[in-house]
Amino acid sequence: MWFASSVCGQSFISDCYEDSLEIISKGKVSKIQIEIAADPISRAIGLMFREHLEPTSGMLFTYEKPAPVIFWMKNTLIPLDIIFIDSFGKVIKIERNATPLSEALLKGGKDTQYVL
Repeated sequence: MWFASSVCGQSFISDCYEDSLEIISKGKVSKIQIEIAADPISRAIGLMFREHLEPTSGMLFTYEKPAPVIFWMKNTLIPLDIIFIDSFGKVIKIERNATPLSEALLKGGKDTQYVL
C-alpha cells in the first residue's frame, strides 16, 4: 500500500492535492480528505475530543525526518485506524480500530515520517 500527497513535496504514485491524499492499494485508489498536523502543537492535539469523523476523512501527521513515532488514544473519543508511513510513502504498519481513550502505546517503527 502506498500513498501520495503534496505534503511530502513530491508525488509518489499519482497527482497530489493540498487538502487530500490518495491511497493506492491492490490497484484501488481511495481519496481521503485530510487535515495536516505538521507542528508540535497540532500533532499533540491530533483528533482528541472529536465525537465524529467522516469515513473518508483523516489527519495526516508529518515529521521533518524519519524517526520512531509513538501514538496513543488518550482523550480520543472515536476508534481510529492509524497508518504509519515511511519517507517513500510506503505503509509500514497499520493499527486497526485503535481503542478510544486507551493509553496503550502504539509504535509505528523507527522509520516513520508520516502518520494518517
